[in-house]
Amino acid sequence: MTSHSQTTQATELLIVGAGPFGLSLAAYAGQHGIDYTLVGRPMEFWKKHMPRGMYLRSACDWHLDPGNRSTIERFLNLRGQTPADVEPLSLQFYLEYTQWFQEQQQIVALPAYVERLDYVDGDTYRYRATMEDGRVIRARNVALAVGFKYFKHLPDDLVALLPAGRFSHTCDLVEFEALRSKRCLILGGRQSHSNGRPSPPPTGRGSARSSRISPTSRAGSAVCLRKSRQRWGSAYGPRAA
Repeated sequence: MTSHSQTTQATELLIVGAGPFGLSLAAYAGQHGIDYTLVGRPMEFWKKHMPRGMYLRSACDWHLDPGNRSTIERFLNLRGQTPADVEPLSLQFYLEYTQWFQEQQQIVALPAYVERLDYVDGDTYRYRATMEDGRVIRARNVALAVGFKYFKHLPDDLVALLPAGRFSHTCDLVEFEALRSKRCLILGGRQSHSNGRPSPPPTGRGSARSSRISPTSRAGSAVCLRKSRQRWGSAYGPRAA
């Protein structure tokens, strides 16, 4: 592995995070001739923390290009498809689109995490980012697009009522096979609830059933529980058809 411990580079704009918003920011910067550096592993959260078979709530108009060129509809045209062929959008389709988008916009990310970000008073490049591989990036401006991963919230008062290891957060639980024939309680709503519903099993049998409670607590606090044989367990499953 190449060592970057002595490598330093400078950029006008450092974009931290290579998910949908980071990629969109990179495209916008590139279209306006802004020198930028994008750091992060492209769409990593979507690849590792989203359940297989998931469908997005968003439709084809929710593309990534601020310039309206590398849109989902353009992607579909090249594949000989229409929005009706792909909506609701599957996770796999969306990942294929984002890969194509990166290629169209010539976006190349530095696949590393920022370990430390410092403000340097009096320097033209006001920010100094130290990467996990040791390299240093100096930037005039920084845009943070780190996504949801770092804002997972499990309410203390709720966790205190539950046996350890018998609940899960939607950010972490992406495998659903263990939920066949189980009854699930989902606390929370909106994106965590809707986007966490995988497609039903091909047989149409053995799918998990769930009930939903939408508390008024802060966003991102969806907690998933399973009730089986009058005991609470950990899991998260699709709503009953």
